[in-house]
Amino acid sequence: MDINDLETPEAVVRKVEGGTWIDEIPECPGLRLRVRGIGAKMYQAELSARLRDVPRKERDRNGLPNLDAHLKAQGIAAAKQLLLEWEGLESNGEPVPYDPQLAKKLLTNPRGKLLDAVVWAARVADNEAADLAEAVEKN
Repeated sequence: MDINDLETPEAVVRKVEGGTWIDEIPECPGLRLRVRGIGAKMYQAELSARLRDVPRKERDRNGLPNLDAHLKAQGIAAAKQLLLEWEGLESNGEPVPYDPQLAKKLLTNPRGKLLDAVVWAARVADNEAADLAEAVEKN
């Protein structure tokens, strides 16, 4: 193996870390999200930090965050590090411009489905990056 093959190609890093537009999101017609890949180091670090900060009373007997605490931590991390923009989000027929504070509110709503949409889109972004890496490797 060539030592240069051990480094991730720059185009792949930009796609995962810099974000990409994803549309055709299940159960969210017309919504487009610009997200980083779920494997983005910034997101993984943020999620780890949020999970470490979960209070003891919100953990199970094995020390793991309960489901609600985990989802809240994941929502905050997604708002800070995964979701970069949106298009097609409306309120009463009027476009809702992207706003980081609103994103955090929507992503931490336990009954909301934006977190599922963002995580799905971030996984798609990772898959696209993997396809790009494979194409770069072949060339």
